[in-house]
Amino acid sequence: MKKNGSPPPRFSTDDGRTYFLVELPVHPKLPGVKAQDQAHDEAQDQAHVLNDTERRVLEALEKGPLATARIAATLGHSSRSGAIKLALIRLESLGLIELTIPDKPRSRNQMRRLTSGGKTWLARSQE
Repeated sequence: MKKNGSPPPRFSTDDGRTYFLVELPVHPKLPGVKAQDQAHDEAQDQAHVLNDTERRVLEALEKGPLATARIAATLGHSSRSGAIKLALIRLESLGLIELTIPDKPRSRNQMRRLTSGGKTWLARSQE
């Protein structure tokens, strides 16, 4: 990357070291490509923009792990609606929540809890 004039790679992880991310930025003079920092900032902003249901799920989990049915009830839903399911999937993919028993996702004792990233997101959103 250095030889062709590309910016150096960036390495990052969260406080709990639950993931490892390597960014390989494109050459700044590649036609049609935004500046590296601008593109990175836009992607980060988009990843952490949560809808109302997702935000409320995080707030419900702030008090401790909950089963999916209990999350739905806390949000005022009578059952696990499509909105709840989509919110849980997205929050898991963003690394903001996790299963309490990851090796048995269908366990009747399964719950979801905040990750360190989820706790950080909540703390920043309340500032």
